[in-house]
Amino acid sequence: MDQRERDLIAREAELHRLEAGFRREADRARVAPKVDELAERRQRAREEELAAREAQLQKAESLATSAMSRHETKEQRLGQREQTLVDRAREIEEREAALNLREAQLEAEFEVREQRLEERESADAKLRDEIQTREAALTGYVAQLQDEFDRRESEWWAKQLGGRPEEAPAA
Repeated sequence: MDQRERDLIAREAELHRLEAGFRREADRARVAPKVDELAERRQRAREEELAAREAQLQKAESLATSAMSRHETKEQRLGQREQTLVDRAREIEEREAALNLREAQLEAEFEVREQRLEERESADAKLRDEIQTREAALTGYVAQLQDEFDRRESEWWAKQLGGRPEEAPAA
């Protein structure tokens, strides 16, 4: 771009130099009313050359302007794309952080539930042991009571039948 601008500036300087030369020639032509045909042709040739150079310079200027415009448009699109990528990266990081937080929460919740389950299982095992112990004690107590009832019943029947109380065999 800088080279084009330098070329453009150089062409403009040459154009201005030619225009100044043209004006000098025009001024001389006005001063000297008797201009010969050859000088007139030269002047027309210079005017035509100057017009052609001006047209070429305008074309170069328009090309440079359109190139600069395209370049600026591309830079704007690139800036927008970069911003979009930055926004997406930030969104992904936020989502990842949210997922990590959610994962940590779920793991903590799972550990708490697992700990509660282990506590319940431990309490359940203790209760089962206690129930088994109580069942064994109750079975022994029931057996004692039955033996006692059998003994008392045997004694009662022995008294009813008029005999001496004997120890009847347990039924």
